[in-house]
Amino acid sequence: MDKINQFLKMFLGTLLALSLIILTWQIIARAVFNEPLTWSTELLRYLLVWMTFIGAGLAIRYQKLIRLEFLFSLFKLSIDFSAVTPL
Repeated sequence: MDKINQFLKMFLGTLLALSLIILTWQIIARAVFNEPLTWSTELLRYLLVWMTFIGAGLAIRYQKLIRLEFLFSLFKLSIDFSAVTPL
């Protein structure tokens, strides 16, 4: 399981780097060459969706999701989070 998670982390890093390269090239092509890329916006949208879902899966696996604990303290609710077990 750790090898799969490690692969997903590397894959996410690769998708992020690829997104950065495509976005930078899109900005350069539009500003310098006055010829925007036709395919980059759609590809970046798909990459963002994939990064979101894979990253959410990894965040759930490592229990790194943002908790809204201030709501519980605001309303003086006490919930035992120790009953939640990792996957």
